[in-house]
Amino acid sequence: LRTMLRAAGVREPGNVLTQEQKDYETLEAPNAAQRAVFDGVWDKLHTLGLTRDADKPDLMVFKPRPGGNTVVFVSYKAGVCHINMECSGSVHERVACLEEIAHHVTQATDCTRDFQNYFIEALDRLMFEKAVTS
Repeated sequence: LRTMLRAAGVREPGNVLTQEQKDYETLEAPNAAQRAVFDGVWDKLHTLGLTRDADKPDLMVFKPRPGGNTVVFVSYKAGVCHINMECSGSVHERVACLEEIAHHVTQATDCTRDFQNYFIEALDRLMFEKAVTS
């Protein structure tokens, strides 16, 4: 049946929806409070010399699509940090921003040595207050 429908030109969700529409119920610009948290994380990393001359990434907030098997707090796609709006105002918000900015700066994926090294370097600089002047 599916083959016949395709042959007849009937469109399916998989080839009509954008990837964001498939992943999120909503995707929108951050409010002022969300932007302030994100900018604060970026500014701290910049002060510590951990932005590695990267431009600040864009930020969007999303509401996850209901019915998923896992809770997604963050994602990084094509230069844009996506933060789950359910994190807003929680202790997870700064952590979510930190993780996605790290993906942007390092261009590394989860569970890689580059990603791990970035956080080890950040921890070292925070513990020993080694701000870098560039």
